[in-house]
Amino acid sequence: MSSDKNHHSSDAFTNSSRIHILPIDITESNASVNLCQKIIQEVASLDGVVHNAGITDDKTLAKMSPLQWQAVMDTNLSAMVNLTQQMLNQSVFSDQARVVCISSIAGISGNFGQSNYAASKAGVIGFGKSLASVFALGHKRINVVAPGFIESTMTQKFLLLLREAGRRMNAMNQKRTCHRCC
Repeated sequence: MSSDKNHHSSDAFTNSSRIHILPIDITESNASVNLCQKIIQEVASLDGVVHNAGITDDKTLAKMSPLQWQAVMDTNLSAMVNLTQQMLNQSVFSDQARVVCISSIAGISGNFGQSNYAASKAGVIGFGKSLASVFALGHKRINVVAPGFIESTMTQKFLLLLREAGRRMNAMNQKRTCHRCC
């Protein structure tokens, strides 16, 4: 699907609901300030936020450059922290706001060649846990979701062997989860 089609479909979606999609480059230095200003101007407060930005730049730690490490940390963790902090400082969240942070199973179990990605996603989990009690004081909620392998344009870049291993681990976990709850 072209970005033009995506843009039109998101416009149609936002015009028919109270959901506002605000695509931004969250790694830009003023992104959190600019976004909060836009939110205050357009909607006053937010009832929900989904932090779903994420990139990979896979290499073993021995072969990874500091720039590769930092790019993943900046996108997957630091930008989310900066944006949430700015939203709290600007009182952008409504009293009943819900925040969902997307982590990954890699943040729990790690993945070969993904030390930067796994560390950033583990940081998302810790961040959510740390803020949970703060959010609860004002009847807000923050949750972290750590899905398994998801077929996407990002994961299409993985080696076939890694993609297949991810698919199989998901299938095993689904069966085990079903067995536990049945």
